[in-house]
Amino acid sequence: MCNGTCFHVTLSTENFQEAPEIKEQYLQYLDALEADDIDVTEEDLHDWALEPLLPLFQRIDSNPTNKQTFTLYDYFNPITLKYKLHAAGGILVASPYDETNATPRHQGVNLAPSDLSFPWPSFRPSDISICNKDPKDALTQFPRKVLADKETICYFKAFQPGCQRDALHELNAYLRIDHLKIEDGLRVPHIHLRQRWAAQVTSTVKHLHEADIVWGDAKAANVLVDINMDAWIIDFGGGFTEGWVEREKAGTVEGDIQGLAKIVDYIFARTKH
Repeated sequence: MCNGTCFHVTLSTENFQEAPEIKEQYLQYLDALEADDIDVTEEDLHDWALEPLLPLFQRIDSNPTNKQTFTLYDYFNPITLKYKLHAAGGILVASPYDETNATPRHQGVNLAPSDLSFPWPSFRPSDISICNKDPKDALTQFPRKVLADKETICYFKAFQPGCQRDALHELNAYLRIDHLKIEDGLRVPHIHLRQRWAAQVTSTVKHLHEADIVWGDAKAANVLVDINMDAWIIDFGGGFTEGWVEREKAGTVEGDIQGLAKIVDYIFARTKH
C-alpha cells in the first residue's frame, strides 16, 4: 500500500528462467526463510522484490490526495495495481498486468436477513468514516476507530470471511449485554485512574458472569479507555490469547477470571506482557 494505492506483486521462478542469477537469489531467500535463518527476514525479501517499483512508489507518494476523510468503503476497495516480477536483460524488473481489475480487501461475513434482527442501527461502509490524525494513514493502517452517523465514535472489528458463526456469537453476546442495562453500575468515579480502570473491568466481568455471559478473550488489548477515562471491554468473539488465558480454560468463567487477574496486574504494572 502506498498513499492509498494497493499493489499486488507476483513472484514466480518461471519468470526468472532467462536470468539464472536472479532465480538463484530468489530461491536463496526462500530457502533461508524456510530454514528460519536469523540473518534473513521476510523484509529482506520484500526489499529485494520491491526495488524495481521504488520509482513508482516515489511518484505516487509525491502526489498526495486532497481527500481529507476516508470511509470503510475506501479502505476495503482501494485503487489496486498488479505487477509481476521478471528478468529482462539480466536485471529484475516489474511489469504491470491486469491493471484495471481492482481487487477488494476481503473482509466481513454474509448473514441472512433473519440473522440481523438486532435493535441497533446499521450503516453502509461508505457512511462510516475512519478516524485518523493523518489522512495518509487511513488507507494504510487497519481501521480501529471509526465515526458512524457523523457523530458517534465506535470501535471497529472486521470478521474474516466464512466466520458467520463467530459473528453471530459476538452479536448475540452484545445483545444479551444490552438487555442487562447495567451501564450506570459499571462507572466508578472519583478514584485514582488505575484503580478506577481495574474496578470498572472487574465490575463488568462480574456482571457478565452473573448473567451467564463469558467474555472469552480476556486480555489487556481488549480493554479500551474512552475520552472520559472510563474502561470498557470489547471483543466477545471467543477464543483466547496465549499468556493471558490457558487454552483449556478458553471460553469459560475460570478463563475470564484468570485473564482478569492478569489484566489487573497489567494495569498496576506488576507484570510485563
